[in-house]
Amino acid sequence: MSGVFGGLPDALIQFQTTVGTSAVNITSSAPADSLTFLADAGNSASIFLGKSSSVTTSNGFPLAAGGSITLKISDSSLVYAISSSSSQTLHTIGS
Repeated sequence: MSGVFGGLPDALIQFQTTVGTSAVNITSSAPADSLTFLADAGNSASIFLGKSSSVTTSNGFPLAAGGSITLKISDSSLVYAISSSSSQTLHTIGS
């Protein structure tokens, strides 16, 4: 059973999202206490994170290839990503 017990998640979530030139919602089927987002080291362009589908390469938080950020959020669907190039990979892990 996955979920939160005693305030701590009891499951690990991990998935990848393909990011391109249109904003994509980062979605997970399980809750987490915090999430780490990692731009794949093989990406040819930065990925930009934001809080809505209006995120752009000008106003988003930049993650260069190999860059990461950990956010204290429980719902990955609160995060959107975009890039200036198609087929960029964003890894997400949380617990």
